[in-house]
Amino acid sequence: MKLNFEGENEQETDSNDHIKIPQTDYNELIKIEEIYNLKVSIKFIKILSIISITFCIMFTIFQVFQDYQFTTFQKQLNKLKTEIEELKSNNINNNNDIKPLDKINQKDKYNNKNKDCTNDNSLKINDFSAETIVLKEKFNKEILFLQECMKETKIQRINKVDMPKITILIPFYRKESSINRLMQSIQKQKMKELEIIFVKDFKYLKEFPKLDEISKIDERIIILQNDLSKGLLNSYIKGILNIKSKYMIFLEEDGMLLPYLKEIYNISETNNKDINDFSSLKGTINGITYDEKINDVEKTQPEISESYYNYNFINDNPLLNKIIKTEALKNAIKNINELYLEQIFDLHVDSLLYICLCSYVNTYKSYGDYYGEFHIKKDFTKDQDNIEKMFNSTLYLVQYIYELQYEYEEIFNQKCILAINLLNWPLNYNIKLNIDYEKSVQIINKFINNKDINDDNKRKFNLIIRKIKDRQYKK
Repeated sequence: MKLNFEGENEQETDSNDHIKIPQTDYNELIKIEEIYNLKVSIKFIKILSIISITFCIMFTIFQVFQDYQFTTFQKQLNKLKTEIEELKSNNINNNNDIKPLDKINQKDKYNNKNKDCTNDNSLKINDFSAETIVLKEKFNKEILFLQECMKETKIQRINKVDMPKITILIPFYRKESSINRLMQSIQKQKMKELEIIFVKDFKYLKEFPKLDEISKIDERIIILQNDLSKGLLNSYIKGILNIKSKYMIFLEEDGMLLPYLKEIYNISETNNKDINDFSSLKGTINGITYDEKINDVEKTQPEISESYYNYNFINDNPLLNKIIKTEALKNAIKNINELYLEQIFDLHVDSLLYICLCSYVNTYKSYGDYYGEFHIKKDFTKDQDNIEKMFNSTLYLVQYIYELQYEYEEIFNQKCILAINLLNWPLNYNIKLNIDYEKSVQIINKFINNKDINDDNKRKFNLIIRKIKDRQYKK
């Protein structure tokens, strides 16, 4: 029997006609993928183009800004050159008797720019020539006034004043070499109703022939002296107790009054404040710089912990450049502990007096646009002996700061900050010192063990104790 498979095959084929497997066109797929890749590439190129254009624009703007800055700087430089030339011409016109410095003097002046100006020989009127001034033009009047005071002219004869309006107190006199320019600056003031008190101390000199001679010509001068070497603090106090006028102003031996004593006195009298704080000028043999620490501020009481006073306690005399009510000052010195009066030390005495004053005055005002005094800028000699003296004086001052009464925890911590800054100053020189470690730690522990001290100040005092131990000189 023969089987017929062909028919079956045909039937199977017919029955599977509805199932068709699609044939893939690989060429079309490749084209689609290429189109996709091309689109991605175009997008990427667009993004890169945008970034590049943005960068170019930013670079162009930066370049334009740089050019503008350079142009502005050039204009300012040209303006400054013009102002200097004008100052030179003004200085020559107003000072025909002042000869320009030669090249050798200019070189010597540059080499000695950090040298102390402590006498008339090292500070000449030519030191304030236009070539050395780094000031605004408005100080030209002050500079000319200082130049006039430095000329060797005779002291004028002035009679004694029965009712002085203000007293100038110069607490001690180590050198007489600068007294002529100091007295010239006082005598050239418009205000004549004043007295000048010098307090001598035998610690420095027993005889002051130049001062004695000048006091016979200007009868407003009163000379007081400590019978023994009692130190600067006692000189201050002796002078203060002998003031008869309503107001007083402190002046150092190498300073000078600017020509505005009458104006700042009238301001003080009108506003009737216990402390009237004015701006000052400072100078070296290389010129004068403006002291801009003062702004117009009015308070019921000055805060001794403020940055301005912190700076002054360490670098300057905080009593200077202020017109102070004599009554407030006399009340303040009544509270100085006998311990301090028995110690003969000269550093930080002005700071101690000012802290006493700040604690007992009722009204205070500073004036930013009024100038009172000119001070010679001095550099502190950083040798072992001076640093030791500074540290020991600082300990007395810090102890007095601790003893001051306070009402709030915040005020105590402000006093801590001042004490920390004062102690750190001599210790930061990293010089081995022969100091009393136990006494130092005892004073510092008073602050640390106080219940009102915060953690930060406690940590800083502990660091100071470690510094003292590191700096202690081991024999």
